[in-house]
Order: sequence, then C-alpha cells, then structure tokens
Amino acid sequence: MSTSLWALVPVAITIAGKLLQGIRLRRARARIPLVIHVNGTRGKTQTTKLITHILRAHGMRAMGKVTGDQPRLIECDGTVTRIRRRTPPSIAEQAWTIRQAARRGAEALVVECMAIRPELQNVSERSILRSDIGVLTNVRPDHLDVQGRSMPRIAESLCAGIPYDAIVFTAEKEQFERLERTAHGRRTRLVLVRPHDEAALGRNHLYPENEALALAVCEHIGIDRTSAQQAIETFQDGDADTLTIRVCSQGKTVTVVNALSANDPVSTRMRWEEETNRLGGDAPWIGLYCHRRDRSFRARLFGPMAMECGFDRCLLAGDRVFRSRQTFPGGVDLSGTSRAEPLWARISEHAEDGAVVFAFGNRGGVGGRLVDYLRERGDVA
Repeated sequence: MSTSLWALVPVAITIAGKLLQGIRLRRARARIPLVIHVNGTRGKTQTTKLITHILRAHGMRAMGKVTGDQPRLIECDGTVTRIRRRTPPSIAEQAWTIRQAARRGAEALVVECMAIRPELQNVSERSILRSDIGVLTNVRPDHLDVQGRSMPRIAESLCAGIPYDAIVFTAEKEQFERLERTAHGRRTRLVLVRPHDEAALGRNHLYPENEALALAVCEHIGIDRTSAQQAIETFQDGDADTLTIRVCSQGKTVTVVNALSANDPVSTRMRWEEETNRLGGDAPWIGLYCHRRDRSFRARLFGPMAMECGFDRCLLAGDRVFRSRQTFPGGVDLSGTSRAEPLWARISEHAEDGAVVFAFGNRGGVGGRLVDYLRERGDVA
C-alpha cells in the first residue's frame, strides 16, 4: 500500500467510528416510545420537571433531564442524580441521555434543551433527540451575544430547535406568528397555550405558564386533565432557584428573594412584582445584582430594570463588577470577596431589620454560592 493510502487509514477509522456511534444512537432512540424536548428562554427546567412528574404519577416509566449549572437526571423511580461533567458542556450529553433512557427501559424521556447557539439547537433536535413533542416556553431577551439583540432575532434563534413532523406547545404570544411559520415549514403544528390558573405561583412555587404547558402536553398524550392536576398537587420542586429565604443575621431578620434563575429582565421584573404583592412594599427593598464576567451583557439589560423597580439601594456582587457600575447608578460595590459567608456579612451591613434583599442577575458563580449558603442557615418564607 502506498504511503498516501496509509495516511488515509486514521481518517477512515474515525469516519467508521462516527458512523457506528450514529447507528447505536438511532437504535437507542428507537427504543424510547416518547421524547419531549423543552426549549425557550425561561421556565425550561421547571416545565421539564413538572411534565416528568405527571407522567410518572400516571404510571409511566418516565425519565427527565435538566441542565444548567447543576445538570441532573430524574430517574424512572423519581430519584435525582447529579450529572458530573468532566468536560465543558456539550450537546453530546443529550446523546448520553438517550442511551441512559434506553438502558433503563424508559417509556418517556423529557429533556431540557441545553444548546444556546441556533446551529447547535438544530443539531441537538434533528440528529440526536428527534422529539415527538416539543415545548417552547417563551421568547425573552437573553444571550444577546449569540441569539440576537431583538425579539424577532431571538425568536428565530429558538426556532432552530423546533422538531420536524411533530407538535409543539408554546406560551409565547408576541412572537407566535414567527414561530408558527417555521413550524409550518417543518410540517409541525404549533399550539398556543394560555394559563388557566393565574394563582398557580402560590402553589408549590409553580409559574402559571409552566403549569399550563405541562397540562397541555399531558392532555395531548392522553392523560386526563383532572388526574394531571391531582399530580401537580403532589409536585415538590425542591430547587433553591425558586425559594424565598428568611435569615436571622447580626440581630436582624432579612428576607432574601432568590430571582437568580430568571436571567432576563422581563422574567425578573415579573418575579419582583409577584413578590412585592406577596411580601408588601412597606419594608426596605434592596436589589442585589450578582454579576458574571462571562455574562457581562446582562448588566446592560438589568440596569434599566433595577431603576424601574425603584430599590431603596442596589448592591453589586461578583467578579469584575467595576465594568457594570455605570449601568447601576449609585450601586454599592461588594466585589471584594467571592466567598458566600463574608459576602453575606457585607450585605447584612447594608440591610436593616425587616429588609427584603432581591437577588437577581446570574445563578452561576457567587450568586449560586450565596443562595446555597443562606439555604442552609435560613427558613423558607
């Protein structure tokens, strides 16, 4: 064999290996009767958990997979396993999830979309998951550096994850026609879902849109609505991302509203309005913006929102906060530490007894560490 032909052997082996992986993945996918892919800007994690819970309550062997800073696998028996990543996040994790579900004999798999870039959303859906049902929770401003700086552009980016020859449920009204055009081109039916119970947030920390989407999906599968609602009554999220914590510190009682997972100003403003209605606006309200240097674009979004909320004062925590000071006029820089305990001590110095600290911005980094620290020391309010 000539030298040039020998040089092609490693290439041929690599191609053969990729083809074999693809065949195995398709076989694993074929063993799962139902795959539901949950996409959108906000609410993906809670919607994924809720659908999985209802399916399990109905007697199905259902698995769920949520992503983010703490990716987890919800087993068919309801136990939750943390996924320990040894490499940076990759959509290859979705293929691993498919294989795990097939090995466990899952009848249904509910997967939260983990791709941000449109091209990766498309690959994840079309080449890996090939979902039977899609969910697109909403379209809101986030990841402007990747998905675009206008709502139509963000909608187009999220369209990349719409499945082919399927059905998709969405609670997005403003961009519905744009989403529908893409769905129609993929021979997919798009269904607009409206919340039926505006008071849902008061029950198990559920958001009305997430509950309505879960009910619509389960009704489509054939689960009676009454049975699905009964299952919702037993749902416990158990996620710190939705908690309000009351903490006693330095002789003061301070309530901390954790809105860190609402990474866009629209969702955060909604959470602020809900909590001010629930807790009252008489107490001093202190905004705590938790910054991440790899998400610096969010500071430009949240600055105007913080001004509109009219916090009594605004505190800035995280790394490289100095870059976001100009978007938070009068903000107090607390960036001297990344550890939760000394950071909370500094926050307490700026919070009087009975104050409410509204934490927003980014769950990853110092924000997540602070919430985990307070969760161990406070009580759910």
